[in-house]
Amino acid sequence: MEAEHVTATEAPEAAPAPRLAAQGLPGGLPGHLLALQRTAGNAAVRALIQRKIEPADLPAKKPTEVMADDTYLDNNMTRLEFYDAQAAVIHYKDGSKLSLGLVPEHIKAPIEGVDYRSTSHMRISPDTPGKLTFVPRAMEIVMKLPDTAPAGEILKFARDVTFKHDPASGRVVPTEVNSITAPRLCELLRESEAEFVRNFDAFAKGGEKVMKKLEVVVTLASILSAIPSPGAAAGGAAARAATASARAETTLLGFIRNLLKGGGGKGAQVAVEGVQLGGVEAGVQGSRLFVRYSHILNSGRVVGQGRMVQSALERAAMAAGKEAGAKTVEVGVTTIVNPTWQAYLESLGYVPELVQVGATHWTKVWIRVFTL
Repeated sequence: MEAEHVTATEAPEAAPAPRLAAQGLPGGLPGHLLALQRTAGNAAVRALIQRKIEPADLPAKKPTEVMADDTYLDNNMTRLEFYDAQAAVIHYKDGSKLSLGLVPEHIKAPIEGVDYRSTSHMRISPDTPGKLTFVPRAMEIVMKLPDTAPAGEILKFARDVTFKHDPASGRVVPTEVNSITAPRLCELLRESEAEFVRNFDAFAKGGEKVMKKLEVVVTLASILSAIPSPGAAAGGAAARAATASARAETTLLGFIRNLLKGGGGKGAQVAVEGVQLGGVEAGVQGSRLFVRYSHILNSGRVVGQGRMVQSALERAAMAAGKEAGAKTVEVGVTTIVNPTWQAYLESLGYVPELVQVGATHWTKVWIRVFTL
């Protein structure tokens, strides 16, 4: 039960203390905790009281200390709600909950990126206070490095994760959720996604499934089930999205064909379905067709449109590869400034690697390979 608001003519702020104690909270709470209780509920107050690490102390704590805290994102989970591999809600033993976006348009600060699918990230020692350093998809990177590469070459791909306090849930969270920073949660999300895919048709019709994994109760459902009259509203939205995706694929296939005819078109641009792709080039080298772009901009600001165009580009590249008689197709991104988009692409299987673009110049490219 939430505490009632206290007006200036009623009892002073300390008056709610007996009710707080009855809820398992200490009496005589300071004013800032009472304010938190009124806006976020008792669970947020309990999380604040029970945590071992204060937000201001996080930069000075080692990752192992932070990740062992009772209020860390990966600890004391009791229930997980999984929606369409787009969003999740995590419930904890203290009654608090955390809403987690799984795709770029739903990810909110202080979390900057989510990649629960990748399992080959590698943590870099030592246990440095304030940050955790890791190499994304390290095993794939190592396999692609030339035999003559220096021993420390892989460190060029390393990046840092820091830890923040999430005011909405009262939990401590990493700036990137992945198999290194939240191994238990990511395993749950992978298993939930696999189960969701197996039962997709049922969920699309408003179905729901409850299972138990790693001692956590998991609820699987469609995010569209929250829309009134799902048969009309959700179905109509899905049909429009499918039509837009097909249009984008057709446009991009024609664009790639023209690039191949014109010698590659390095630096070309294309706008499709409110999304702009810049610095586009394409070519065929032996049995391999490649398509790369330097940046992507969702100028139309339609939610999810960037992801849709990325997928359409992959399908168009594969269609162009089949026409060219290629055996493999590589889709690459040469510049990523948004950490949310970077983690998303890596979750799809894009691996960063150094590609030679001149006699003495190399550049980092995130590449996904498709076998035809």
